[in-house]
Amino acid sequence: MSTKTNPHIGIITIACGKEKYYKQALNLAISIKVNMPSLPISLITDREEIDDKYFDNKIAINSSYGIGVVQKIFIDEYTPYEETLFLDSDCIVCKDFSEQLENIRGFDFSPVCSTYLTKNQSDDYIDNLEMTLSKLNSNTLPKFNGGLYYFKKKSTLSKKVFKIAKEFLVNYKSYGVKNFDAAGPNEETIFSLSLAQLGINKLYDDKGFFMQTTNNIKDFSISPIDGNCSFIKNGIHVQPAICHFIRSNTYNHHYLRCELILKKHVGELNSIVKLLTSYTNYIRYTSIYLLKKLYFILLHKHRSNN
Repeated sequence: MSTKTNPHIGIITIACGKEKYYKQALNLAISIKVNMPSLPISLITDREEIDDKYFDNKIAINSSYGIGVVQKIFIDEYTPYEETLFLDSDCIVCKDFSEQLENIRGFDFSPVCSTYLTKNQSDDYIDNLEMTLSKLNSNTLPKFNGGLYYFKKKSTLSKKVFKIAKEFLVNYKSYGVKNFDAAGPNEETIFSLSLAQLGINKLYDDKGFFMQTTNNIKDFSISPIDGNCSFIKNGIHVQPAICHFIRSNTYNHHYLRCELILKKHVGELNSIVKLLTSYTNYIRYTSIYLLKKLYFILLHKHRSNN
């Protein structure tokens, strides 16, 4: 079945709290409308008003689920779609991803994942991986970025993944899982525990073509309206359709340039005030980014000489 004619597949994202998160979600939505216009987008939010030009549906956030990334453990309860693609709000879609979406639809539940940790390895958010795997009665633990999840809402397997993840959220400390922030663990680790306990050791490997993060990369080139996203990650050339600007990377000049290009493309910079505001922010954060980069280059050079 073609995703272009399937009304049951949609995208959801979350933006609550600070205004910057809504702005990121809006940039994501614009990039989706430019590159995948047939897919509806729902926003999970605490805002009263959203831009219905880019969002097709607003879903009120349930604060009882917790704050921060643990909200993602409940996306099965939020989604209005039979098949859902969840994307973090700090993602930018750069090209049509129909082929990758068709491929991931072969799974009932899956992030993008190509790494599986074993007992002899370690994880930043688990005290003792060997102990954790032993308690799970599993040989491997999937390791992935939680910027993308695909799932079928009515799938028996998908329901099990979410059910077990919610159980782990209650007793995660007994499995040696560390806190990610003040709200508790990150959802990636919780979903990993659920998948491991279910014996799932084959998830969707996008080969660098669906979603990739911007940490530890070089030779970065991106344009969200020209179908271009390319960089070297871990020594491998990747060309993802979706670029995930994790952590503070939404302040670097690559992300801000994407924001400018997208807003200009859809006519959001027609007023002088909007144009000046956007370009001022771009120049400001680009200058900070370049100064930081120069600082670390000089620091590295100084240490090398000594």
